[in-house]
Amino acid sequence: MGMIKSVWLVVVGAIGLMSVIMPSNVFAATVNCNLAVSTCVGTDNQDTMTISKLTGSSGFYFIDGKGAGDTIVGNVAQKDPGVTGFVVLFSGGDDKIAIRTSVVVPTIELYGGTGSDTITYSGAPGVKLYQDQFSNEPDGKKDTLNCGNAVNSVANISHEDGDVAVNCDTVNSQPNP
Repeated sequence: MGMIKSVWLVVVGAIGLMSVIMPSNVFAATVNCNLAVSTCVGTDNQDTMTISKLTGSSGFYFIDGKGAGDTIVGNVAQKDPGVTGFVVLFSGGDDKIAIRTSVVVPTIELYGGTGSDTITYSGAPGVKLYQDQFSNEPDGKKDTLNCGNAVNSVANISHEDGDVAVNCDTVNSQPNP
């Protein structure tokens, strides 16, 4: 009986150790970002992330899809008074981002990151779309940015990559060499 109990403890201990060692970002996920306080993070694989309410008191609300080709869908119709900004960051893959806002958020920025990204926005004024993270420098991939005719909208693209911006008030582009 003592040996069976010892073997059982070893098996249970090994299962517990595997759950500690295996990173949580191994598998793709469906992520509901509605309940996140200020940051909602995906995995390093293809995720589907949804947003409808921005909450938290940190000022900015961040969505980070991390790696691979993510699908981010947002229909933001509600926000807590403490939220002053909404930022979607992507670090890799061919992402599809579709955000609609019916509430005014002073800062709305959507970043494609590396990969061939499609970013579509509609709603409240003042959106900024970036084909890459924080710039319009060439990243070697063709991106499509659609500002949805939002007032005071800005798209940052690279002509060298063949990026396209439509329905934007202002388009900033990296000149061809």
